[in-house]
Amino acid sequence: MSKGMPSRFQMFPIIPVVLTLCTVFQTSPARESPKDDRSFSITEPILCKDVRGFEDYEELKSPELTSEDKLLVYFRPRHFKVAPAGEKFEAHFTQDGKIRRKGEKPVVWQKTNLLDYKPKADTREMPIFLKNAISLKTLKPGDYQLEITLRDEIGQSAPALKTVFFKVVPVKSEGEKTKGAPPSEARP
Repeated sequence: MSKGMPSRFQMFPIIPVVLTLCTVFQTSPARESPKDDRSFSITEPILCKDVRGFEDYEELKSPELTSEDKLLVYFRPRHFKVAPAGEKFEAHFTQDGKIRRKGEKPVVWQKTNLLDYKPKADTREMPIFLKNAISLKTLKPGDYQLEITLRDEIGQSAPALKTVFFKVVPVKSEGEKTKGAPPSEARP
């Protein structure tokens, strides 16, 4: 055995450590969240009770609405392009919406150009949110999905697509609304 060369016995403990590290590195990417490729997209749509402004909304506790309610949806565009517009900067979004019964192909409601929005700002950084308020009057009780298609008209990239699920429940009658409510006090 030459000087400076480790024996087989001394090399053996290194091999299991290397194999263990390789196994850890090979399995860890599956646990990571998908990487942001910086392409145009939108955040997950949020069904809301109220929308007051950028990141200022009251989320619905349950995605159940009656046909008398409006479907109020909040979302934000991501990685969109802006263009100079005089001394300001402008973004431009258009949106289409479709409602289908959950898991079915026929469209029960649709609106092309549901939104055509051109916000302007002094800088390229624009904290933009979008809100849809859609009447549900024509929908019968059941499970539905709203399909959002948002386009960045300046960036001309592929449209961003998202689906949000909700349920239309029957409208409560007057008797059901007051059922269980404490009787009003009689006043002299």
